[in-house]
Amino acid sequence: MYNTPYSCYDTYNDDEGCLLMVIEKNMSPKAIVQVWQHTESIFVTFNIPLSDEPLHKLADEKTCAQLIETLNEQIGSSEQTCVPGG
Repeated sequence: MYNTPYSCYDTYNDDEGCLLMVIEKNMSPKAIVQVWQHTESIFVTFNIPLSDEPLHKLADEKTCAQLIETLNEQIGSSEQTCVPGG
């Protein structure tokens, strides 16, 4: 798994060998926007600064969960996203 501020997606291999990519609460807004520029407006909507702090330190648990769900919808990812050949 990659969880550094410079790599903003966790990867998992499922039983079928698919690469799964999701945004998670330990990632920073700054790193997320560096990879997916079109997510910046979501952070504005949620009033979350583009900082190096992880999401879970910038919002309460409920807001963080809603933010992560919205971000993953925007990038077309979820816990079930599969990139064939990953």
